[in-house]
Amino acid sequence: KSQSVSVYLHQIVNHLVEQGILEPQIPTYSTERQRKVGDFKFVIIKEQPADLIVNDKLSSLDRRLIGGRIYLQKITASPISWYGLEFSNVIEESSPLFITQDQDQYLIQKKIYHRGRLSKIEK
Repeated sequence: KSQSVSVYLHQIVNHLVEQGILEPQIPTYSTERQRKVGDFKFVIIKEQPADLIVNDKLSSLDRRLIGGRIYLQKITASPISWYGLEFSNVIEESSPLFITQDQDQYLIQKKIYHRGRLSKIEK
């Protein structure tokens, strides 16, 4: 069954406006009369699995399960059509599947031994 997220959001926001929780945001141009709220912009986050192979912190089972989920996402309906957003303002953003933090490299200064004469500091 198709989910109409845009319709649900309009119903929720209209209810909040009627309760006085939100102020009306009447658009200048609209196809509906007495519209109290403007349009919504939806952001769909698309996970990029490029780092799945190089992530050595995952077990092979976890890697296969995540790979299977990504495969199912590719062969099923897109989130835009699933949530009924075909005629809405939708932006697709890419995000890495994993965010890893590299260890910071620190420099350590070691004492330097010199065969020549001793400096004034070392005497």
